[in-house]
Amino acid sequence: FSSSECVLSPVKFTVSANMQQGNMDVQVFQPYGSAPELRDGNKLPNTVSPREATVTVAQMIVLIVIPSSFFAGLCWTLMSLPAYQHPGMRSVVVVASASAVVLMIVTALLSRGKWLRKGGRLGHAATRNLRDFVWWGALAALSSIAFVAGLSAGDVLAKSMTAYYDATTLSKYDNVDPARSRGKEMLDAGRVEFAQGSRINLDRSMSTKSDGTLYCVAPIVARMSEPLPATFDFWAVGRNCCSDAGKDFHCGAAKDHTARGGIRVVDEEKIHIYRKAVEEAESMHHLQSGHPLFFEWLADPIGELVSLKDHVFQSYCRYCLAFAASTTAVVCTGYIYFWVRQFR
Repeated sequence: FSSSECVLSPVKFTVSANMQQGNMDVQVFQPYGSAPELRDGNKLPNTVSPREATVTVAQMIVLIVIPSSFFAGLCWTLMSLPAYQHPGMRSVVVVASASAVVLMIVTALLSRGKWLRKGGRLGHAATRNLRDFVWWGALAALSSIAFVAGLSAGDVLAKSMTAYYDATTLSKYDNVDPARSRGKEMLDAGRVEFAQGSRINLDRSMSTKSDGTLYCVAPIVARMSEPLPATFDFWAVGRNCCSDAGKDFHCGAAKDHTARGGIRVVDEEKIHIYRKAVEEAESMHHLQSGHPLFFEWLADPIGELVSLKDHVFQSYCRYCLAFAASTTAVVCTGYIYFWVRQFR
């Protein structure tokens, strides 16, 4: 015969013979999905070893750099001046960042599907596909963590930078005489340096309580030789720095006789409460306030702003270093885990 074929479940045999050469070739085909046999009867493993699934050193570095850069960039963008000036920019940044993370997750799933279509068997193609799946999966997971952590940290830093941007983006006024100036003339003020000898009139201080917090106000007046203003439009303010009815006012640099500067409070919620305290002061002390402006009373407003900016920047650096260190620890732990498993 030239060739014959028989099927014995579950193994299919094909027997062919060449009568002229006098030899017979037998080929054995395994059922679909079973592991191939070696000549000695042992089977090859149908999975890739942990070593073959381990990513390279270069891939490890990328796994650390990309999520860390993602975290740092997201934080920096959210706390930046453009994000402060354009509130809608935050939504754009969040959507773009989330889209990038989703793209990484989709790529990881596609890599997994590609590897599974190869049966997950031992072989060059399957090994490469599994390594791609492991790398993309790790990158997607770390980037997702970077997105959530960066969004949270960025919002905290942006809130801290708001006071700095409020003061530096508004106008600066020097040598302001509280006896002659009016609040309606300085509605764009951010930083104010009052005239020499300006002080806080502690006799006309007042306070009001909101949600358990005591909001304290005291009028800023000219030197003692100057007459009191017709309207008290400039007020030093603070929280929980006085007693009931505004007594013992010690907010900011109230006890520093050389202090004559202020950083304006522009938070609408705080302004609303401070206005209530001023209204109580008008009623109790029989004074008038046409356009009250509220300031944190400081000896060195510029120095305070620089200190605030430096503090926020240092916090940003600490957050970035902490995230990079955590990411490095996770990646190295995963790498060591795969290497240890290959010796078991």
